Amino acid sequence: MKISHFFLTFLISAVFSQLMSQDFNCMAIPVRHGSEILDHPFSGGLNSPQFNQMDIDLDGKEDLVVFDRITNDIQVFLYQNDKYVFDCSYDQLFPYVSAWMILKDYDADGLKDLFISPALSSAPSVQVFKAHVKEGKLQFEKRFFPYGTGDVISYKYFGFEYGVYVAKPDIPAVTDVDNDGDLDILSFESGGGTVNYYRNLCVDEGLSLDSFKMELADRCWGKFRESIYDDEIILSEDPLKCAESPGFRHAGSTILPIDMDGDSDTDLLLGDVSYNGLIYIHNGGSENDFATALERDFPQDDIPVQLNWFLGSFLVDVDQDSKKELVVAPNATIGSQNIDNILVYSDLDATSKFDFSLDPVQFMTKDMMDWGAKVFPCFVDENQDGLMDLIIGMSGMIGKDTSLDTRLVFYQNEGSTDSPVFSLKDTDYLGFSSRNESFLAPEFADLDGDLDIDLLIGLENGKFIYFENQGGPDMAFSFADPVYDFMNLDVGDNATPCLLDINNDGLMDLLSGNAMSFTNQNITGSLALFKNSGSKFNPYFEADWDADFNEVPFANVKLQESQFNTLSWATPEYYESKSGSELMVGSIKGTINQYAVSINDQLEILKDSVAGLDFGRFAAPAIADLDGNGFLDMLVGVETGGFRLYQTDIRALSTGTIQNTLGQNTFVISPNPAANKISISQLGRRTENNEWVQITIMDQLGNIKLQYDKYTLNTALDLSGLPSGIYFVLIQEDVFMSFNRFMKY
Repeated sequence: MKISHFFLTFLISAVFSQLMSQDFNCMAIPVRHGSEILDHPFSGGLNSPQFNQMDIDLDGKEDLVVFDRITNDIQVFLYQNDKYVFDCSYDQLFPYVSAWMILKDYDADGLKDLFISPALSSAPSVQVFKAHVKEGKLQFEKRFFPYGTGDVISYKYFGFEYGVYVAKPDIPAVTDVDNDGDLDILSFESGGGTVNYYRNLCVDEGLSLDSFKMELADRCWGKFRESIYDDEIILSEDPLKCAESPGFRHAGSTILPIDMDGDSDTDLLLGDVSYNGLIYIHNGGSENDFATALERDFPQDDIPVQLNWFLGSFLVDVDQDSKKELVVAPNATIGSQNIDNILVYSDLDATSKFDFSLDPVQFMTKDMMDWGAKVFPCFVDENQDGLMDLIIGMSGMIGKDTSLDTRLVFYQNEGSTDSPVFSLKDTDYLGFSSRNESFLAPEFADLDGDLDIDLLIGLENGKFIYFENQGGPDMAFSFADPVYDFMNLDVGDNATPCLLDINNDGLMDLLSGNAMSFTNQNITGSLALFKNSGSKFNPYFEADWDADFNEVPFANVKLQESQFNTLSWATPEYYESKSGSELMVGSIKGTINQYAVSINDQLEILKDSVAGLDFGRFAAPAIADLDGNGFLDMLVGVETGGFRLYQTDIRALSTGTIQNTLGQNTFVISPNPAANKISISQLGRRTENNEWVQITIMDQLGNIKLQYDKYTLNTALDLSGLPSGIYFVLIQEDVFMSFNRFMKY
């Protein structure tokens, strides 16, 4: 079957008439785990989440706002039709947040305001952003205070102004401790041993509630102290005297204010940096707040909280029944449990008291694609049915036993060309769970020129594993035994491979990033290029960074954290679009750079942050046209083990049911650039003299310049009638179609 000229002209004209501005919109594609369809598969995963509620869309219902301190990302889940629905349209609603955030209505206007750690400062203090509605939409505006030092909540002590102290690793309590109608703050002091009580004086002095005139009312609220030796709590025997313990304690505590027994005073649930559970502090004071009892391994009358490690706790009305549940999750930035890591305790008490019981159903993460930490998605047609499937690599899942479990995961596309559906088929693809690897970054391409797709995997040690596909063209994958230390290539650590024919010679080259930028001959950059100096059927890469075929670092791309810290996490992804050969490269900056691959195998920056997207401190893009609409889609793996999915405005090379073979670089144009003649050959094909294809040569506007119904491969094609410029070549053979481009000078 051939594609008609009318269809081709219509396709090109329609695609080129689209808007030129960059516009990436979130996509929704069904994802199945077994018989269940996930509610929010592309919300990004959760590692160290903090839970708040607020009516974000102003429909009168409390929505769920989740901040993850690993990525500094805020996810909004709207409560609609009795369930939470992820909505990425609110990504830009909140200011940049780091460390912690709390939503509380400080001025009694019915809108919850935002309390955060100063995001762009190391100061251990508190900033406030006031919520207001403008043109029917919620907005936040930073508050500046008449009492204190400007944009942080302050208190006066012996005539000097100090910021309210909240250590960056901690989560404070923002609550009305003295029940007078304004919000106070409880936080551990700098030594981490006692709790400071910052009392709000606004109601007492008749001031506006947003003035935040504060005093340090008590340097040992509750009179308890944490031990300097461990996570033990020392209670005082005197309600007017702080418990004693020599020396200072390490910082690292979370505080949840809760009236556990319904007596209208403030009890506490504490998480500690060295503890896998929660500690309940009972406030038994009459006139003054005084800790009279404690309960470790809370709740002891049910299944105690046990998570790995340094926990935060939150009161959330999970099911919108006006009763709040206790939600518990890790608060650590490294090494904590990153799967099955959110616990919900339902309240069984019908009164104002709390009686918590563990709910066995996983909250939120059961409806996410969440595979631990730092995930590397890769689109490939694994079963050769014409639909793009998904293979995922990762840097490891950490469960309750604290062991690291790293593997490949396979999602098969069981939908259609315009309606993809991903179904989880193999949670241990190729059996990597038993190979004791701690990092897997997969890349698929036809490396050996035999027209099937091979697999190259980057490892933590900077080396690669090669799996040759022996299935053959158009057949489901069948891999030979793995080749470790592939060609002795070594990029230092955490190799992130990308295979592409960067110099258009018909051979797959290797571009790689890693965790640290490459420094070679006093030059530092984030990518390394190893050119293929072998042949069509026998690829060869020289391991020596300084070999003639290599460029380490490559193209002056610098994505490291700073000139003093070369941490980069560069993750390149190659694709072909109507504009030509391009790269998306994620990095430690959490953004994705877009580059054009020029005709002389260099890179030209197009965007230093595609669509203004920011994913925290890691982003690994994968590109494909999943729904056959003529535009490429981008799946981004993030640090919290999940994914974000976007439809881009980047025009794909082919649409519909035609299989696009360009990603395999099947056809090669040479020479390129060309003067007056070119020839077209097929990679991996020993061409007979009478073998032919149909070709169409177009300019950059899609105008057809030359067309041959029977072009014989490997024969000269006369271009003398074409002016200089960039041209696209559509190559058709039966139901297969490939696009290439060349330059005529």
